[in-house]
Amino acid sequence: MTEPIEHPPPASAFERALLRSIASEAGPRGWQLLDGMPYWNQGLLFCLLIPFADARQGHARVTLSLKWRALDRVLWRRLGLSPPEGLRAHAASARALPGWTVYRSAVSGLGWPSEALERWAALAVQGAADCAARLQGELDALPRYLEFIEREHRALLERQPHASSRLEQERVLAALLLEDAAATGLGLARA
Repeated sequence: MTEPIEHPPPASAFERALLRSIASEAGPRGWQLLDGMPYWNQGLLFCLLIPFADARQGHARVTLSLKWRALDRVLWRRLGLSPPEGLRAHAASARALPGWTVYRSAVSGLGWPSEALERWAALAVQGAADCAARLQGELDALPRYLEFIEREHRALLERQPHASSRLEQERVLAALLLEDAAATGLGLARA
């Protein structure tokens, strides 16, 4: 357990510094921001980087979640909503269909003010970008994505036997998406 830092900055200042550092790394990559969270498309995947800061502990972390982007379209249609336009709509729907955490980076014991926070944020964002690019190559079709989330779900249950996930929700949405693809002649990779 990390000891609280002696003179922690105000929580809002520490969080703003983290968000500024993340945003400065996300901007040149062409990523967009929603409430300080960078998001982007990586091929057929939607990626969302979620930052967290705890000023009292001098702790910061980011998690990268991803999901098959077309699943949102099916969800909106099934809920009777007209699909919003643009990438921001996928970020806004992350509460209903959050995707899978595929990358984490954390640091503790940062003093204030801290250049170490900026250096860590640069490394964390690069790590998330590398992870998303690697997974884009592996998850280039919906069946591969489904195999991936099945493995992720099994691994989650091994670590936390009583954990819950959105696996069933994604299975159903994927089945509907595959039905749509078959009906329209759309290939599986683009489904």
